[in-house]
Amino acid sequence: MALKDTLIEQGPAGVTPYAAGANVAFGVALIRSAARTCKGMKDDNDDTLLGFSVQPQNGVTLDEDGFYQASNDASVPDVVRVVRKGAVSNALGIAKANTSIIDGDFLEAAPVGDASSYLGVLNEAGSDAGEVMLTTVIAQALEDCTMTNASYKTPASNIEIGEKTATFSAANLALLDLKEGDYILLEDVNGNGQLNRVKSLTSTVITMQLASTVQVAQANSDLVYKVFQVKALVL
Repeated sequence: MALKDTLIEQGPAGVTPYAAGANVAFGVALIRSAARTCKGMKDDNDDTLLGFSVQPQNGVTLDEDGFYQASNDASVPDVVRVVRKGAVSNALGIAKANTSIIDGDFLEAAPVGDASSYLGVLNEAGSDAGEVMLTTVIAQALEDCTMTNASYKTPASNIEIGEKTATFSAANLALLDLKEGDYILLEDVNGNGQLNRVKSLTSTVITMQLASTVQVAQANSDLVYKVFQVKALVL
């Protein structure tokens, strides 16, 4: 698997278990969705951070690799491990502009997804620079992460709801520089979003782990983002 361990330092609050209230990837910002239940943060206007998800304990296998589910194969919620203020985590982040994260930048929830798309990925706070401590900041980068506009591309043909493949020009897929196991984010022009993962690759086709819940239209210049892991301090 291409992913690094999400949990680096637990912080003073340790690790807290919560039930998954939606699909929750490893390394996303979380909000409360019900008593002892969590889901990804939706946008940068939400400052009710619960904490960040981290990977399961050693020896624990999830039914959907890389995701806690609200309803697993046994039709019950997975238990999400959550770290809180003061923890250090490999958080998931994207670039929404031609920028990259610099060590020390402030991070906020990326404004991706409509009212039903609770994803919890991060981007640089403010005007894609991350240099100002805003009220929406929830984490601070502890390393450089090169992203740029090479990390989001429009597919060469539509990705339909229910499909598990995404086709790109060879040049654009090379720029995305994906590896098996990487997270990707699908977003349409209406703000519908989904976190997914790369199951396999050719020079032009991504086979995704999950069936798409978003129609990504080539004609609308809808995007698929490479999702990066960024070492960050939870604030």
